[in-house]
Amino acid sequence: MSDPRTTQLAREQAATLLAQHGAPDSEPFYETIMIRDGGYIGRRFSRGHLSALWTATDNEIRVIDEEHHELGHVHVDAPQLPRAA
Repeated sequence: MSDPRTTQLAREQAATLLAQHGAPDSEPFYETIMIRDGGYIGRRFSRGHLSALWTATDNEIRVIDEEHHELGHVHVDAPQLPRAA
């Protein structure tokens, strides 16, 4: 699994991307863990007819429509860790 801060950042960016591509705020926001060959690979965030697929290894979010056409993608920056004094 990935760092919880990175997952939260991906969740927030996915919600923003879905809204930017026209997903209505009135629809529920779903989150699904993605597993391939028994291993964690990321998460799928969905709202309305759009989905945002976040792959943890690439740390990238791809927005797709219901026909699996890619509408855009962004890289998720790792969160800044606090510096030791």
